[in-house]
Amino acid sequence: MGHPVGYRRGMTVHAREVLAGHAAALCWADRRSRPVTPLWRTANWGYPRLHEGATADPPRYGRRALAHWADRLSKAWPDGEAWVYFNNDLHAAATRDAVEFARAGLPVGRVPRLGSSAQPDSTAG
Repeated sequence: MGHPVGYRRGMTVHAREVLAGHAAALCWADRRSRPVTPLWRTANWGYPRLHEGATADPPRYGRRALAHWADRLSKAWPDGEAWVYFNNDLHAAATRDAVEFARAGLPVGRVPRLGSSAQPDSTAG
């Protein structure tokens, strides 16, 4: 598993303890569908930021990668929730991947609609 630049085990263990002690979520991050942060549950909710998939249509995510992230989240927070943020904005990939992610089978609260309406769908899932 990769770690952010400047990662030092002692400092990271301390950061984990501080986050958990305050029930603050560690922001999970990725690059090319691979985690670049530890995948620790430090709160009863999660905050993954998905930056870039590894498909032939960059920066999109493939269905298997999105299903894998959905599985990770459902195992990490079976009794809680995660606020998933797609940060792969090029060519509206974030919106398209969010819609596809919502089809992965997890209950969702808000899903962007593709098309002319800019309003999110709050009735999904």
